[in-house]
Amino acid sequence: MPCDQVALMSLDLRVANQGILRTAAQKLGIEVVNKHLLRLESGRTIRLDGEKAICNPRDQSLVNQLRVEYARETVKYVAGKLGWKQVQKGNGKLTFKKGV
Repeated sequence: MPCDQVALMSLDLRVANQGILRTAAQKLGIEVVNKHLLRLESGRTIRLDGEKAICNPRDQSLVNQLRVEYARETVKYVAGKLGWKQVQKGNGKLTFKKGV
């Protein structure tokens, strides 16, 4: 049995906008190397393959945080394009107001 075997896991991560991904990743201290590769502060990497993130099992929580941050940034981006502004953030909630 080989002792240099590396366990990887695959998680859903649907990325439609690389700019939003870059913003979300920066907030978590993750470097976007290219559209298929993310580098963590620890030096480990996360590979993006279609709608999946392939990573070491110990990075699962970070990928989940990235999914949440990507969703938040997507909401902010779309709201801004529609003329809505974020006016309050607290208790895990985002509040937007039209035309502020």
